[in-house]
Amino acid sequence: MVQVYCKNTGESQRFPEGTSLLQMLEAFDCHKPYPIVSAKVNNVSQGLKFKVYQNKDIEFIDVREPSGMRVYCRSLYFLLYKASADLFPGSRLYIEHPISHGYFCHLRKADESELTSEDLQALSAHMRELVEKDMPFHRYDVQTDRALREFRKAGFDDKVKLLETSGEAYTDYYTLGDTVDYYYGNWYLPPAI
Repeated sequence: MVQVYCKNTGESQRFPEGTSLLQMLEAFDCHKPYPIVSAKVNNVSQGLKFKVYQNKDIEFIDVREPSGMRVYCRSLYFLLYKASADLFPGSRLYIEHPISHGYFCHLRKADESELTSEDLQALSAHMRELVEKDMPFHRYDVQTDRALREFRKAGFDDKVKLLETSGEAYTDYYTLGDTVDYYYGNWYLPPAI
């Protein structure tokens, strides 16, 4: 058993080793006005699927905190990428710099044609459909060679180069349906965004 102190509620509880933060969230009954998207474990940001094997202090965070908003945004980026890949096969999505409380994105269609207002409406509608389907994100922690095979198969030459130079033995990657991608940082992985 491990002892876990929740900074949100000011109480400690004991859990079996390997209990996830998501399971602890339910046990601590920690309520916030917005969805809890991640936690700080001994002041280090972790996703809610993180499992605890030693005594820890935890603090659940929602989207009002900068690290919580980044977690939520990464999930939205992947949703946008999935929708654009579904609607415009062979397209490339570039999520660039922040601008006016959002992010500048550039979607390059395979045929190099410009996006129309109808394309944008279809993209928005498809993103809503994906949310309504309640498709789960899946995280895989695999040997980097396996992740490289996945990204080569998907045509992600830039991610292949990045991972080849990382020097890491293991790499996380994510799927949403049949779409695979890699992002640095924690994710909001409960049932749906």
